[in-house]
Amino acid sequence: RELIRRKNAELEKTIFVTDDEIRSEFEMHQKGMPVIACARAARKDEAEELLKGLRSGKKSSAFETVGPLSYDECSEGVFKEAVAMQAGESKIVEYDGDYVVLSIVKKVKTAPSDFKASYAEIKSMLLEKKKRNATEEWIKKLKDSSDIEINIEALKGLQHGA
Repeated sequence: RELIRRKNAELEKTIFVTDDEIRSEFEMHQKGMPVIACARAARKDEAEELLKGLRSGKKSSAFETVGPLSYDECSEGVFKEAVAMQAGESKIVEYDGDYVVLSIVKKVKTAPSDFKASYAEIKSMLLEKKKRNATEEWIKKLKDSSDIEINIEALKGLQHGA
């Protein structure tokens, strides 16, 4: 935990958000954030069946309604796909080795109409998102470069109170 805390302190000195990024985020929220119905499938053919049923009016109980969607509720890729879609649209998106069937139920305006009133909140949200992404990428690189060996015998000894 201390290592991650230090990395976050380091990132706070190097990560920033531009006014253009804040304005772009504000405009996206003005257009409306999606409320989605989504279902996850392990295989593409399963996802295609879910999508076919959805489009024919027979939505499976596998679907969950979420929203208005935020960055914290799904991967960045799924989020970008959902934001780009229009109400009533449905599609399959690949995610983390699985398939997600997305259906845009509606779009909901989630920002105040005054840019200045929401500036600080949007800036803070974008900074946190960038820090989280950088931390996750750093952790992934650490894991990928690590050579971890598990000593089963030592673990068994701990388990038996040795």
